Amino acid sequence: MFSFAVAFSRNNIAATVQNKNNQPSEVERKMSQTGLMVGLSIEEQTVNIRLVGKLTARNATHFKLFVKTLIERGYSSCLFDLANLTELDGAGVAALVWANNQMHQIGGCANVTLPNPALYHKLLSLNFQYLVNIETVTLDAFAQN
Repeated sequence: MFSFAVAFSRNNIAATVQNKNNQPSEVERKMSQTGLMVGLSIEEQTVNIRLVGKLTARNATHFKLFVKTLIERGYSSCLFDLANLTELDGAGVAALVWANNQMHQIGGCANVTLPNPALYHKLLSLNFQYLVNIETVTLDAFAQN
């Protein structure tokens, strides 16, 4: 199992992939400076990605570069955990759809868990569930709220 460490400081959030130098990549540094923290665990070829904070136009490009790096490293399946995402705009939605499409193009798959109830209704209004596979157990739980 490969894990991802997230370090917090007062004015900066640094995300560090456990590698030889134990240093964050430039993409990870830029994402954390724009309000998005990424935590992940990797088991075999499946990457569980927890998004914390905001996925917006300010950091969507960095998020896409992060996903592209994972694909280049040979990972083909992702689970995006949106439970701790506090803000998502059109660019963020587009970045998630893009990540989903990239995984499918290489023969992999991408799934998401639903965000907090406030963002859930926003995603439904955008027909997000038709663009990206949402785990149905979580979908049923939110539909009751």
